[in-house]
Amino acid sequence: MGAQFGIGPTARPWRNGLPLEWFGAGARLSWLNRWGCACLASPLNCPARFSEESLLYAIVRDRSRSLTLTLGQELWVDTLAAEPGSEHVFDHVSLLKQEDGSVVVGTPQVDGASVVTEVLGDEKDKKIYVQHFRRRKSSRDRNGHRQTYTRLRVKEIRNA
Repeated sequence: MGAQFGIGPTARPWRNGLPLEWFGAGARLSWLNRWGCACLASPLNCPARFSEESLLYAIVRDRSRSLTLTLGQELWVDTLAAEPGSEHVFDHVSLLKQEDGSVVVGTPQVDGASVVTEVLGDEKDKKIYVQHFRRRKSSRDRNGHRQTYTRLRVKEIRNA
């Protein structure tokens, strides 16, 4: 209950719209994401991820998700049936930003465009615990689960 009101060791009051600068450098450094940004956006939509250096990127469709991919980026996707070291190609490219700054939007996909990735291997996420409790029945269950993912690295973005 204390974390909700900005009290206690797990408090993150900037989630309630308060600026990070109010809480000192220690708060900022402990909550930086992997691109060195302390923004409130999810890691997939972090503005620091798409700097001026990444001139070429593509939005691809992977089963039920849309992924924004840049060259050299490493990412986790749901488990693929692929061996480490092999290549995986995303053919369904919804949007492509080219090096000259032009943007090609697909209807529904960009013809001839694809993203080639290298399979780095399978990894497991952190363990989560699922607990079930039924009151007044002496019935409690606690199960653990570790989701498996396939780690990929973007090698090439092919233009149309």
